[in-house]
Amino acid sequence: MPVMTLAFVAVNLAALIRVALPLNFPAAHAPRMTAAGLVWMAAFGLFAAIYTPILQRPQADGKPE
Repeated sequence: MPVMTLAFVAVNLAALIRVALPLNFPAAHAPRMTAAGLVWMAAFGLFAAIYTPILQRPQADGKPE
């Protein structure tokens, strides 16, 4: 699975953990919010790891910004 696909799946998983699980199991709210936050941070980390080098390169056409 490509890395960006994994990042997008992780964002959706974080949203699912944050919204759906507390509705069905409200007793453990804090651990689920922590899990959702950690999954989201992992997704953002993957995104940043892939796109930071791309965004720091000079433009392909060689023109200044």
